[in-house]
Amino acid sequence: MKSVLYIAILFLGSCASPEKQLELEWVTVPRGTFYFGSQNGNDEEFPAVKCRVETFHLSSTEISNAQFEEFVIATGYVTSAEKSGGMVYRDGWKVNKKANWRMPEGRAVHLESWRKLPVVQVSYTDALAYCAWAGCRLPTELEWEYAAKLGASSIGRLNITSAHSPHPTTENVRSFGKNELGVYHQSGNVWEWCLDSYNS
Repeated sequence: MKSVLYIAILFLGSCASPEKQLELEWVTVPRGTFYFGSQNGNDEEFPAVKCRVETFHLSSTEISNAQFEEFVIATGYVTSAEKSGGMVYRDGWKVNKKANWRMPEGRAVHLESWRKLPVVQVSYTDALAYCAWAGCRLPTELEWEYAAKLGASSIGRLNITSAHSPHPTTENVRSFGKNELGVYHQSGNVWEWCLDSYNS
């Protein structure tokens, strides 16, 4: 099995301070109602509950390494993985002391390509620190799922990996085209942080 790494991806929600543009393109997600959860999913996704979501803004892409690097240069921030290592998947999840957002698998990267990839190996704490600096916030799980369902796309337009995928690693944050909502591969082969913590 090809190594699939990546603990987390930063995906921003509402922008509170538009003076920091950071080359982010914002999509307005209109308010509405939807069924949160699934009637056919895992136990913790059942039952589907009708919920109302107010209008919010979502970045059209995940945060790239280049964008996260701006934050690090401006603040001198040191991520959790830089202090204690990151999780890398090779026949199971294991801590790699060298793995961090600069070297997701613990080894040197091709810098030009790396800058366009979504930032990974960032913890929840790292994500909140980035958002505080950028004047934005993470979406709630409710908002994230609402946006994902509103902009539902075919599998061909997702930055996704599987045993049969032609894209077993991350791709440029603007790969595959936008979905119906105007967002690039909201789902895929990296996990995206939400504001609220998981509770089954």
